[in-house]
Amino acid sequence: SDDEDSDDELFDYRASSPEPGSYDFSKIKDEFFPQAFSHFSYVKSKKRFMVVDLQSVKNCNLDGTCTYCLTDPVIHKHRKKK
Repeated sequence: SDDEDSDDELFDYRASSPEPGSYDFSKIKDEFFPQAFSHFSYVKSKKRFMVVDLQSVKNCNLDGTCTYCLTDPVIHKHRKKK
């Protein structure tokens, strides 16, 4: 079951990444990245935590490649009731 997965396997990018060239990321608007990362953190942690309140800076290189720097995270963790 999903609950039996170890924390080491939660963020295995190979299990959740599309094949190279199978998705056109150019159609995603820049302002969607922080929210998408928050959603990803919630889903991949199996609803145990969520990273929110992210600020994003997009850096583009001369060769056309771009990266996003996400800063100021707040992490909410689900705690079981006693």
